[in-house]
Amino acid sequence: MPARLSPNGKPAALGLAGEVEPAVAPGPGTMAGKSYSFIMDPLTGKEITKVRGAELLAWVDDQRLIAWERTTGKDETYKDRLVLVTIGSDKVVPLSGVREHPETDQAPWEPVFAER
Repeated sequence: MPARLSPNGKPAALGLAGEVEPAVAPGPGTMAGKSYSFIMDPLTGKEITKVRGAELLAWVDDQRLIAWERTTGKDETYKDRLVLVTIGSDKVVPLSGVREHPETDQAPWEPVFAER
């Protein structure tokens, strides 16, 4: 998992916990499904909670992360976008447009993060 330890070193980002299809069809500009990833205690290895996001990329602070989140249903061609997720909240804040995954040799774009 790219995010790994939070800035204070207490919670750690782990891998994908699972994906859930929505109960109703999504409307324009909404997410098609929900992905969740584990947050764990790095000292004990125990799960603390789950947070939205299919792949946790970088910590913003000790409670928020930047993640890839699926924008299509499980039966559709995979597309995702960058979102801001918060521990303890199911809310996601979109940070980018939808990223296509072309079926060619061309790789999809990747974000670059830098410390400030």
